[in-house]
Amino acid sequence: MVDDARTAKVNQAPAGAGQPEPAEAAGPDPQQVAAFEALIAANHDEMARVAFVVTEAPAPAQEAVGSAWADAWRALIGPTPPPVERQKDWLLGLAATEARVLVESGYRPGEAAPGESGVTATQSSAAPAYRSDELDLANALAALDGYDRMIVGLRYVGGMPAESIGRELNIPERAVLARIARILKTLVGEDRLTGMPSETVAEYEAALVERTRLLTRRALTALDPGEVAKAAIEAAPEATITDQLGVLLNDLVERARELDRRVWLAVGGVVVALFLVSRLFGGGGGGVALVTPVPTDATRLCQAGELTAQVTKWEALGGDWVASVDLKNVSAGACLVDPLPEPWLVDRGRTPLLIGIDVASNVIRIGPGDVMHTRVQVHNYCGAAPPQPVTVGFRDGTLFVVADPLSGDVTSGVPSCTGGTGSITMQPWSP
Repeated sequence: MVDDARTAKVNQAPAGAGQPEPAEAAGPDPQQVAAFEALIAANHDEMARVAFVVTEAPAPAQEAVGSAWADAWRALIGPTPPPVERQKDWLLGLAATEARVLVESGYRPGEAAPGESGVTATQSSAAPAYRSDELDLANALAALDGYDRMIVGLRYVGGMPAESIGRELNIPERAVLARIARILKTLVGEDRLTGMPSETVAEYEAALVERTRLLTRRALTALDPGEVAKAAIEAAPEATITDQLGVLLNDLVERARELDRRVWLAVGGVVVALFLVSRLFGGGGGGVALVTPVPTDATRLCQAGELTAQVTKWEALGGDWVASVDLKNVSAGACLVDPLPEPWLVDRGRTPLLIGIDVASNVIRIGPGDVMHTRVQVHNYCGAAPPQPVTVGFRDGTLFVVADPLSGDVTSGVPSCTGGTGSITMQPWSP
């Protein structure tokens, strides 16, 4: 939406000079707004339920959904809105993501003083006291990490299959399935939830759906779709000229990256010209950073097939194992990698045994032929003996790089079972 500060001024003149009135800036399309309000009416409550699973309290759940609607409006009026057939899944994914961002920004339900029921003061003041079965579930969810709570919300509130969850969270489907298996193992193995059926996994999951939906009723509030839409539209201003130039530049670079140096130089000329245009039109005070062409050319994330990894050594550390791993750029150009992706321990068939956390961090450049190094520590594996050799993998969005196992090794890499939850952590990639 165009705000008052950006309203066009036409033929300003003193009052009574016979000049036309200033032209009013056009607001959002009424039909788009009406459709947006209908979308809010149909999906807001489900999004709040999903966000509640992640944030563990009603107020931040509603705040997260408000942010998700602002993101949704910007995307829906953009050039490439999501397909209608996956609209609901997309909205639930936005709510889950915004809720996790809110939690990771510093909000912690556990920091509030707990009430007699054991739940936080925020939750206690917003809803009646928890029943014992609700408290069991609330405590069980609190013990999960943010990614697992996102998956619980999308699966057991949103009813989404693993494939859809993976698509909306940008996680491989097999990683989603592995996390679901780990979540269920935690809930069943430690008997966290009393009174649950134990004959089949399907029955257990059906009961978990019912209990999760009962718990997440606490996230629901009186809804005015018009007010929610207004707030979201106001929070999502139209793209500036600098934003539009950024999209154009990224598209130019992506199209040219497979071509030769002369094309890169031509793109560089376009970049300089567009940079000057953005300055002339007032786009220099912030906005997107313009990409630099030759010679740095590290303007995009590395793609599958451009990186290889190799375990060079396993070292025993008590009951843990530590892998030394090399990562090499085997392509002809520089690209960008996440220095702290999600580490995995996998067996010979690439089945995940332990899955770590993707830590938010700034991307770093890896040039053609460059090698980076890390050390990965795996702790506490209590599953069945995996097919050897085991190795480690690294997931960043849709990019998944599996390291070649240590040559000739068939025994190391599987940590001792010490009880509790297993873990896998890594040091940042570094030269």
